[in-house]
Parts: sequence; structure tokens; C-alpha cells
Amino acid sequence: MKSTKEEIQTIKTLLKDSRTAKYHKRLQIVLFRLMGKSYKEIIELLDCNQTMIWRNVKKYEEFGLDSLLQETRGGRNHAYMTVEEEKAFLARHLKATEAGEFVTIDALFQAYKKELGRSYTRDAFYQLLKRHGWRNITPHPEHPSNIGFTFIPPYTPEMNPIEQVWKEIRKRGFKNKAFRTLEDVMNQLQDVIQGLEKEVIKSIVNRRWTRMLFESR
Repeated sequence: MKSTKEEIQTIKTLLKDSRTAKYHKRLQIVLFRLMGKSYKEIIELLDCNQTMIWRNVKKYEEFGLDSLLQETRGGRNHAYMTVEEEKAFLARHLKATEAGEFVTIDALFQAYKKELGRSYTRDAFYQLLKRHGWRNITPHPEHPSNIGFTFIPPYTPEMNPIEQVWKEIRKRGFKNKAFRTLEDVMNQLQDVIQGLEKEVIKSIVNRRWTRMLFESR
């Protein structure tokens, strides 16, 4: 499991909270997995079985930390959408983008929470998008304020301007060519990029949906 210090610290804090006592075993299972412990070690430490470990780890990976703090019925957390319901939700909003509308991730997140009828974390929502093939671009905290970020649907390179730029770079400097060393590749790449004229770049990346995006800000 991929872990971060922040996630581990959050779980440790929850384990100190008496209000989450009935969920402590779930939290401990996920904590130990994030810390790299094996199923066998967790079974010995917590006196649980392999199925319980797998179920809680899977729930955490799919729905985030909040899902471990909810009551379940019939083996499934009914406070969340099924995978099919998630697909239908995203499909509705994808149709809006195909019609020329610009949909931000924040708008999607707010719409999802409203439809769900309960609180939901952004981290869990990003996992939902990732689960359905949407690519996540996380802004760096020091990025200039005039740079915006958005998601694009999966398998749509024509909607990603940089893909078109790379296509032009390959055509100019790498088509049917072989290089002896990595340094030769890097030098060729640098020469091609430096030779790209501003007007060529503009003609490649100029798309109606990107113009609408920045005109609306």
C-alpha cells in the first residue's frame, strides 16, 4: 500500500479519540498495512482473520479514511455509491463537457457530495476519479495564480495540448532515427524544442475548449 506520513498521523490521531473506539480495529488494520506489516503480522497483533484485513484495506483504498468510520449493512457501506453509480454520475458530467461546457473538479466534488447527501473528503474523491481512469493533476502550492488545472477524460490525447506538442517533436526530430546514447537523445530533444516557433506551438495547442476555459476566468 502507498502511504504518506500525513495519512499515518491522521490514523494515529483517530486512534487516540475515544469517540472512534468502535472503529479502532479497522483503523489499526489499515495503519499497520500502511506501515508495511504483513497479513500474518497483523493477524497475530490484532487477533483477526485475513478476510477482515482484506475487506478493510480495500474499503480504505477505494473510498478513503471516512469509509472506515461508518456503519455497514449487508457487507457494504450504503452511504456510498456503487461502482456503477459512480460511472453513471461521471458520465452525466462528461456529457456536459462534450456539449462545450467547462466542468471543474471542484464543481464535480460539490455535485458528488450533494448527490451523496453526506460529507466526503477530497482525497477519497480523487481516488474515485482515479478508479475510473480520470487523470489527476495536483497544483503545486507555489504555482502562479494565472495557471489553472483541470481533469481530462481518459484516453483522449486530442484533448491534451501537450500530447500534440510531443507529436510534433517526434515528427521533427525522432521519426525513423536511432541514437547511440541517451545523451544524443537529450541533445536532439533540446535542439527540436528550441527550434519550435511560437506560432507553430499556438497553432498546435489552440483548441476551442481551452480558449473557453481561460476566457471564463
